[in-house]
Amino acid sequence: MKTIINSTVKVDPFYRKDSKDAQKWIEIFLRAKDVNRWLDNRRVTIATGMLKEEVAD
Repeated sequence: MKTIINSTVKVDPFYRKDSKDAQKWIEIFLRAKDVNRWLDNRRVTIATGMLKEEVAD
């Protein structure tokens, strides 16, 4: 099942395990969360869906 997310600010999926990349992605995601008015209980679901490849495991 595909989740539809209403977004003003788009966030690219996260693929890499590098800690600097992860920190930057989290910062971008949190800014997008605020702008897009995603509720805190939805942000975990949305973030989890954006983790790809080995990062999602």
